[in-house]
Amino acid sequence: MFVIGATAKLQKEINREIKNYEDYVDIIPLNKWICNVFKVSRYKCVIFMNVETRYCVILFRLRKKEFTQIETLFKEQLAQNLKNDGVNEIIIKKYFENFNEITYTKTYSRSILGSIKENIYFSECKFAEELGIDHPDMQYLNHFLNHDMIHLPTKGKRPSEFMIEQLKLLYN
Repeated sequence: MFVIGATAKLQKEINREIKNYEDYVDIIPLNKWICNVFKVSRYKCVIFMNVETRYCVILFRLRKKEFTQIETLFKEQLAQNLKNDGVNEIIIKKYFENFNEITYTKTYSRSILGSIKENIYFSECKFAEELGIDHPDMQYLNHFLNHDMIHLPTKGKRPSEFMIEQLKLLYN
């Protein structure tokens, strides 16, 4: 099971039942994510960030109908990011065995919301400086945020290093 803490902004977009976070505290941290909506120019984006590793996935230019498929889009982009980071496909498959059930809760961690705000700021800068909004390289942006950012809760490790380390510990 994956537990996704959705901000109020995202809750308005996804139209899913929001459950009580306290009912899911026993879920392993690697299966807990927080997500938020933000805009770049006039386009809606969604950022997902893992609670434990601060590994993030950004979806760009989402329209109303795509919010109905947000779980599939998240899974596809996360799988692509992990593959690009060199994670073995067997480990990715094992990790996604838990993806069959997704529960949404309210957000519950100010620390991770701060990390999300940081990544949104750097994403906006990357769009303005390098990527543009017409045909941005989302693989590059996701790679940048997971390889070049260091958040305090990750104990000095980059999110990609920490995520791969945790996946190997659980599924290798």
